[in-house]
Amino acid sequence: MRFEKISTKGFGCLKDWESPKIYGNIVVVYGRNESGKSTLFNMVDTIFYGWSPATAQKHPYVPWDGSYGECSADLLIDDRRYYVGRKLMSRPTGILKTDNKSVDIGNDTLPMVEDISRDIYREVYALTSEELNLPSQILWEKLKDQLLAGQYYSFIRPASVVIKALEDEAKSLWRPDRRGKPKSKLLKKELAALRRELSKCEERDRELYQIEERLRNYERRLDELIQEKIELTAYIDWCENILPIERKKEELRSLLEEAGEGAPFAHIPSNVDERLSAIEEDVRKYKKEIEVKEFEIEKLDKICENFSDLDALICAHERKIDELVRCYGQIEGDIERKKKLSRDLNTIEATLRRDGGELIIGGWKDIYISPLMSVDGAVLRQKVSHYSDIKNEIRNRQAKHTAMKIEDSPKLNSKKLVPTGILLSVLGVMGLLLKSSLMKFGGMLFLAIGIMSLTFGLTFKGGKSLGKDVIHDEEEALKRLDAELKKMQGEIYDCLHGIPFASIDEAYMGESIIVDVDRLKRHIESLCTTKEEYDYIDSGMAKKAHEVDALIKDCMLESTQNILGNIDLLNRKLKAAKDRKYKSEEARDKSKEYRKSIEGLRAILEELECERATILSDLEGFDGNNVEEKIEDLRRRRELYLKAQLLEKQLEIEKKN
Repeated sequence: MRFEKISTKGFGCLKDWESPKIYGNIVVVYGRNESGKSTLFNMVDTIFYGWSPATAQKHPYVPWDGSYGECSADLLIDDRRYYVGRKLMSRPTGILKTDNKSVDIGNDTLPMVEDISRDIYREVYALTSEELNLPSQILWEKLKDQLLAGQYYSFIRPASVVIKALEDEAKSLWRPDRRGKPKSKLLKKELAALRRELSKCEERDRELYQIEERLRNYERRLDELIQEKIELTAYIDWCENILPIERKKEELRSLLEEAGEGAPFAHIPSNVDERLSAIEEDVRKYKKEIEVKEFEIEKLDKICENFSDLDALICAHERKIDELVRCYGQIEGDIERKKKLSRDLNTIEATLRRDGGELIIGGWKDIYISPLMSVDGAVLRQKVSHYSDIKNEIRNRQAKHTAMKIEDSPKLNSKKLVPTGILLSVLGVMGLLLKSSLMKFGGMLFLAIGIMSLTFGLTFKGGKSLGKDVIHDEEEALKRLDAELKKMQGEIYDCLHGIPFASIDEAYMGESIIVDVDRLKRHIESLCTTKEEYDYIDSGMAKKAHEVDALIKDCMLESTQNILGNIDLLNRKLKAAKDRKYKSEEARDKSKEYRKSIEGLRAILEELECERATILSDLEGFDGNNVEEKIEDLRRRRELYLKAQLLEKQLEIEKKN
């Protein structure tokens, strides 16, 4: 025997658990403490021998969540597969399947292990790891006790005890010396008493059979007498009913003669007068209803005529008009934005002309925009900085040259140069602290002269002459610097592409030219950005205006010469056209319903007229000068015919009886 698979829906700590496919003969179950190894060990025992204890309340491995215990296994025995399933609910159940056969085993032991008791299985075949630990001292002592002291497993008893138990059981069943009351003697007495009772029962059974035979003979005779009585009674009744039947036949003939040949009148209504009145009333009602519906159709046709070809044309452009209406807010915003941009353009242009008039000789001209925007600010800043450096150096050398001339002059007194230099230096510092560019320039000049005066005063204290060669060198250096300054001024003018800025002046040119250029460039950039946005919006609005004008023309409407006004006009016309279209379609549908209803009413009228003509035609065969008298004759004949039918049915019943 080999397990192929074990599974359970609820057994102890295992819930919806299933083992993998088992292929080998040796299976090792490995796991931590409390992981379910002992539970699996007991589940195998339950699969073999059933539930013990067999109640859900006492079994230790029934799940605590209230569900029932269940386990199953697939077994392979001699190349034959078995399925074993066991459940423990209110009572234990079990099933054994093989070869499409199913056997209910309840809580019994499996047939293939019934030769081995549960105790033998647990103590011999189901050994735990502790019991297999052979070197254990406890196990050796247990083996010694079993081998030497004559102790056995709990399921094995000594031979003497077994023999004595067998002899006691045999004596209780049968004894050869006839002593005591063994079970065999008691059974013989009971058997003799039962045989006596059996003979009495057989005698009584024969008596009952004879009585039943006589009873059946009496019942057959009684049935024959009852049948004879029935036949005689029927014959007497038949004889008594002959005369009344003949009388009824005579009465039937007279009724049929009086009813006439037109009977049975089934095709004429029973309430023919009421039906004729109802037909007249229905005819008047349906004719009135037809007149009302025809009048309604005329009104609906007028509503349909209100939807003109122009409305259909406008509705055909519904999608384009809806798109324009959705763009209404955007167009309105573009118009406002365009107005604002126009105002901004005027403001920027005015500012540009004003600042250009202040900064450029001859005022601002639009031809300055392109060269001004192409001015390289970094190159201009570099050249202006170089220009300022040359200019400062010229000032310093001029001051030095003046001081040297004074020193070389016979009237020059070095003692007076020191306080004069100090005074000029103080005045120069004060001039530099002022905001005016002219004052700053004067301050720089005074500061340079003061420094030179101090230098010469301290240098030529002894009143020595500097010499004409030194003064001549200084004058040559000043000439070179003036030439370089003129050249740099020309380069700055070329850098500005010939734009005649007022600040390009030998006396004033400096950082202010950079500020002036940046100022005008910002105005031009703002002007270009604003104009670009203005042109973009203007182009979009022109395109949208062309689209609106084309749509106005397609819809055969008169333009309002205003894009928003045209959109409003299209929207109003579309709403009115859609309203008339909806009413026209609704009126057309109602008109179809009314026409269909009128056709049905006319068909009903034809049926009513036909029915009335048929009834009047059927009444022509009856006696009377008018319709009322003919209807009265119809009722009389119908009553006679009904009486005749009743008599005929009675005769048929009596004839059968």
